[in-house]
Parts: sequence; structure tokens; C-alpha cells
Amino acid sequence: MNLRAKFLLLYTGIFLLSIAVFLAFYFSLETKNLKNIEYKYIYSAFEHVDIDLNKQIQTLKNLAKNEAYWDDLYLFAQGKNKRFIKSNFDEKNTTLKDYGINIYTILNLQGEPILNRCYPLSLDCDQLLSNIRKSTDINKEKSGFIWLDKHPWIISVQYILPTSGEGEKAGYLIFGKMVEDPQIPLDYIKFASYPIQILYPNKKVKLTHGELFIKENLDNYAFSLIEKDINDNSIPVYSGSIKPVIMQQAYTFMAIAGSIFVFMFLVTFLVLYFLFRNFFRQPLANIIEKLRDIAAKGDFRQRLPKDYNSKEFKTLIDEINFLLSAAENYLKQAKEKSHMFEVLAENAPVGVYLFREKIEYMNPFIKNMLGYTPAEVIGRPFTDFLTEVDPELRENIIKNVQRRLKGEKFRNEFQIKIRAKDGTLKDILIISNTVFINGKPYGMGIAIDITKIKELEKKLKEMIEKDSLTDLLSRRGFYEKLDYFINLYRKNKNKFFLLFIDLNHFKNINDSYGHSMGDKVLKVIAKRLKKALWKEDIIGRFGGDEFGVIIPNFAKFEDIVIILEKIIQEIEKPIEINEHKFLITASIGITIFPEDGTTAEQLIKRADIAMYKAKEKSRKTNQSSFVFFSPEFEKHIKEKFEIEKELKRAVQESPEEFFILYQPIFDLRTNKPIKVEALVRWNSSKFGLVQPSSFIPVAEETGIISSITKIVIEKVINQIKEWQQEKID
Repeated sequence: MNLRAKFLLLYTGIFLLSIAVFLAFYFSLETKNLKNIEYKYIYSAFEHVDIDLNKQIQTLKNLAKNEAYWDDLYLFAQGKNKRFIKSNFDEKNTTLKDYGINIYTILNLQGEPILNRCYPLSLDCDQLLSNIRKSTDINKEKSGFIWLDKHPWIISVQYILPTSGEGEKAGYLIFGKMVEDPQIPLDYIKFASYPIQILYPNKKVKLTHGELFIKENLDNYAFSLIEKDINDNSIPVYSGSIKPVIMQQAYTFMAIAGSIFVFMFLVTFLVLYFLFRNFFRQPLANIIEKLRDIAAKGDFRQRLPKDYNSKEFKTLIDEINFLLSAAENYLKQAKEKSHMFEVLAENAPVGVYLFREKIEYMNPFIKNMLGYTPAEVIGRPFTDFLTEVDPELRENIIKNVQRRLKGEKFRNEFQIKIRAKDGTLKDILIISNTVFINGKPYGMGIAIDITKIKELEKKLKEMIEKDSLTDLLSRRGFYEKLDYFINLYRKNKNKFFLLFIDLNHFKNINDSYGHSMGDKVLKVIAKRLKKALWKEDIIGRFGGDEFGVIIPNFAKFEDIVIILEKIIQEIEKPIEINEHKFLITASIGITIFPEDGTTAEQLIKRADIAMYKAKEKSRKTNQSSFVFFSPEFEKHIKEKFEIEKELKRAVQESPEEFFILYQPIFDLRTNKPIKVEALVRWNSSKFGLVQPSSFIPVAEETGIISSITKIVIEKVINQIKEWQQEKID
């Protein structure tokens, strides 16, 4: 291929590549801008729709509220105006049409429909009312969206009150209307028959009240307008598709622009071909020959002569000479940077080394760190220094080195132990990367001595795992030991015991004598626990006056009882500190692995439950006690929690669940009732009638009893007023 053909081929390739890059860049940029413009129009249109929808909710709410306060409606709801239907609702339901609503319903206080009319007549009013009841609580005033028969509706529920707004409510008024497709002045937006919610949208836009979900498809945008319904759930109100008109017009413009570029290319190509054939061939050949000579000698100090009559060639020569100067400067800078790297590596306060299959360079700091001289390291396989490394990590390091030597670029770091020349083990952090020298891949490593940091970590861990007051294990240290025994005994299929110890009435010591005295008592208890247990047993302090014990070794079950009695015996010995004498008792809960739990959380939680059972025994006997966990305890705790939760709900939301039974008290001399005793009973909506023995203790323990007492007093006072009005003595 001659020079002319090469040049033309190069020009063609560069021009086509430039066109492709320009069109790609322009298309990417303009597509993004045009798409943003299109989105802007879409967002603007749906912002108006969103605001209009919520105006419709407010309008319907105001209409329903005004209607609900109308006297005739109030009287009708009481059943006193028989002409209401005839005067307001004819067979064509013109009133509903005038109101712009599709359902008009009046319910009495019991929720029974008194009037239920729909427009148009094809709607099934009874079914609509049934669906409304399922979708929302009609016993409260509210307005908003609901979903009925695969279609969004707007409803408003209002109390029926007299025009004055005073007096008791007589019933409920429900207005409802179907959400109709909005009037959007954009013919490329099409609405679907049934709204659906887009699950994985490309765009989410927050509107004034709702959200607009948009998903980009091949030939359109799918949209879904999401609003909060009357129950604060998200529902689709509108959905459909949007034709990307602006983008399609942009694609047409791109095609025209591309055609223009191709035409320009062909014209330019023909002109340049003619000029090249007549004016450029020989001068260009001379320039290329001179450049090849410079490249062969590697002498970038040479410059091309300017003895050409063409102004264009003189400009070209100037540019080439400028490039030669730049290449000369670049080589100088490269040499300077190479020297700078050597200076940095030689003086770095960390170890730096280069390697392939063998170590090929190390800086002086490695000698300070490990004691080896460069002569003792360079040329040796890197595996010689992995003798103290775990086999699995060693294999992984070798694989990573092989990846680097294949030219794969990645960075990794790991910690290993290396034996120094003097025989000491050093903890070293290695940071490795792939570098290329003359196109050849090398591994470059940085070695940092972290031996002192590791020693500090070990000391800090010991401090965290120890309780500073008693020198027992801390909560964290105890949990780690418990996890260790769980994993060990799960493999061996053995059992161990977990004790949760709580000192009874210890708070009294802190309150009466101060925390300093309490700490001294805890230290004594810790020493006594150590004395009562074997060295193999694990003792920890959870905090306060709570201790944990793991008993991993025992011959038979009866041995645990003996150990427990020994612990109690040690704890109950009198403690004398500064002329003060303390008699301590304890409550102990016991769980067994794996019967009572297979995780640390389960075992401690259930031991805690058993401890509370033991504490109940201790309150009655005023002595130490221990209890083994039983599933019945946990069940009782859960039942107690459920009763407490329901009691709080009933007191706050449904005080009518509490009712009073009156038990007369007779005068035995006259055999006549002289007074009555008010007994509270609870008919829970969840549990039914609950025995006083089940809920009264929970109420007293949690403090809910005060709220129940207020309810009882109010009910009794109201009953007394009724009796007085009825003149019952």
C-alpha cells in the first residue's frame, strides 16, 4: 500500500471516528437534555392533576359536611321526615347528578343504611357500600381516596349533626365519586382503563400531594400517579403510557444531521484527494523519511528543516518540531521522576519491595524492620518469607502473585507474621499492587510493622473483657465465652448449665449506704463465687448486682444442686464492712444447653425468666432460692405482656370494655341492703371476659390500676345520678 493510500485511509478512519464520537457525544448530551425537557412537561401536567385531585377531595368533603349539617337531613336520619326521598331523589337521581357524586348514603348510629342511592343507576349501590365498609372505618369522619372494583374513588364520611352543630350525632353521611380521567391538553398521554402501580420505576417524582412513577420502555413511558388513600396507604389513581414525542423528533433531527455530516465528509474527501495528489505527496514523503531517521537514532534533539514553499507544510513542520521538543522534555522528566522514586523508596519510613517470581528490589527500611540486608533478600523466592503464615493464607498469597504476573491490576492487603533475622516474630501489614515497568508486570509491596499495634489491641481486648470492679469477666467477655461453649458443645453433643444470679434487695444497700459501700459488697460476693466454683467454671458480671455462671463439667444432674447450695451458702454468709453487717440473699435462674436454648441470647433470656420466678419465691420466704427454667414460665410472661398491652389499649381507646357489677351488702339485723360494693369487670374485645384475678394484679404491678380506678369512679358516679333521677334509694 503506497503512502497516498495510507494517508487517505488514515484520514477516512479519523474522520469517520470523529463523526461517530461527535454524534455519540451529541446524541448522549441532547438525549439527556431533551429527556429532561420531556419529563418537565410531564411533571408539570401531572402536578396540576395532583392538585386538582386533592381539590376534588376538599370539595367533596365540604359538600358532605354542609349536607350533614342540614336540618332536614338530620330529621330524616331520625326517621321524622318521610318526604325527604321524594323531594330530593327522583328516579333519575338528578340530585346526585347536580352534586357531581356517584353514591349518596345515610347510615344510622348502628351502621345500618337508611338511604343508599347511586348515579348512574347501573351502579350496584349495595355492593359499593359493602366494599366501602371493607375498605375503611366508617365510624369516623374522614375524606380521601379508596380503591373500589379496580378503580379509585373519592369518599367523604361525615357525622350527621343539626345545623347549629350542637347535640349528639344522629348517624353518618357518605358521599362518593369515581375518579375520572383528567383533562390534560397533551394528546400523547393515554390513560389505562384500570390504574396499576409500577413496581420498579426509573423515575420517582414527589408532587404536592402524591408521587409520579415513570418507567422507560422501548417506545414509550409507562406512568403511575400514586396518592395516599384514606387509610394512609399508597394506591395508583391514574396509569397509562406517554408517547415520547420530543425524543422522536430529536431522533429525526439526528438522522438529518448525520446525513449532512456524511455528505460533508464525501465532499471534503474528494477535495483533499485532489489536493493530496497534486501538492502533498513528495513533501510528505520527505517529512516521513526524516521522522523515521529520528526515531531510528532515538535522537529527539534533531529538528525538521523548514525549506518548503507551502505555508501549510511550514505549519506542520513547526508542530512536529514542537512535538519533538515536548518528547525531549518528557524523557528528561521521566528520568527525573525515576530518580525521585528511587529517593522516595530509599528514604521511606516503611518497607518497599518489587517482585516477580523472586524479590528484585528492597529498600533500606526492610533491614531496619527485619534485620536482613539487600544481599540476603534480593534474588530469593518470596515464599521463603512465608514460613510462619497459615497454609490457607499462604496459598491465597501465591495465587494473587500469579495473577499479578499475568498482568492483572488489583490492590489487596493482608496481615502476616514474619520471623526476623534475630528470630523474633513480627506482625507485618502488607499492601500489594500491580505495577508495570517497561510494559512488564511486577508486584510492588509495602510492608508496615504493626507488632506494637497488635500488642496494644490485645491489651485493650483484655480490658474490655474484664469487669474493672470485680475482676470477673465483663458482659461482653462472658458472652464470648458462652458462644465458645455453645459451638464446642454443639459439636460434642454435650450439656452445660448457665446460672443467672441476682442479689435480692441490693438496691437498699446503695440507697442507704452509698454506691461505694455497694461496690465493696459486690467485690466480696465475686470472691465468694470464685471460692464456691471450680477453676473450669466461668464467672461474669453483667452489671449492677447481676452475675452469670457457666458450669461446663459435671458428673450427674444432682451435682448442680450441690453446687447451687454451695453458692447460696457462700452468698448468705454475713458480710462485715466498716462495722456494718449485711445479710445477702440471692435469686438464681438456671438454663441447660441445648434443652433451654441454642444461642447465647436464648439461654440468658430464659435464665433471666427463671431468676424472676426464683425472686418471687425469695419474696415469700425471705431466703435465697433457685429455679430451673420451664417453658411454662415463658408462656406466663408472654400472657402477662399481652394482658398489659390490651389493658393499656382498653384504658386509652375503649373504656366501655370495663363494666361494674354491684354487690349489695345487707344489715343482718334488718335483713335489708344498706349499701352496695362496686366490682369492676373487663370484657376485652380480644380475650372476652377476663377474670379479675388475671388482670387486676397486672394492672397493679404496671400502674394501670390508677386509670382503671378513674374509669370505675366515673361509671359509679353516673350510675348514682341515674338512681337519684329514678328516685331509687
